[in-house]
Amino acid sequence: MFVVDVAGWHHAFESQTGIVGQHITKIATGTMIAGRVLAPKLTGKMAMSILAWPTGGTEWQVQANTDYSLFVHEGTKAHIIRPKRPGYPLKFNWPKAGLFPARFMVVKHPGTKAQPFLLDALKKAMAQYTSR
Repeated sequence: MFVVDVAGWHHAFESQTGIVGQHITKIATGTMIAGRVLAPKLTGKMAMSILAWPTGGTEWQVQANTDYSLFVHEGTKAHIIRPKRPGYPLKFNWPKAGLFPARFMVVKHPGTKAQPFLLDALKKAMAQYTSR
């Protein structure tokens, strides 16, 4: 007689401690660690904001938790920056132009190139934990 252990299958495939859950946990934590290494670092805040946590079953979420992470990861198109208060210029330091501070009423930002550090981290973790 052939008997299927449903509880065993459930544990193996849908539990954090099952064989699939353990494998996915390694990939998620590996992605977090690699993301911290690969993230662009000006202050290091974005790299240190990268966290991984289980969201249920065998699912995990890995996220960079700064307000600018998405713009760094995905890049931006060229865009116009205007002051929040009309009549008051934008004010910032621009070392390359020797302006401390620089004041402008409008800035034509050229956009930024995408730096997909979390995607690269996932690829690195997948290669590390899925190769034999």
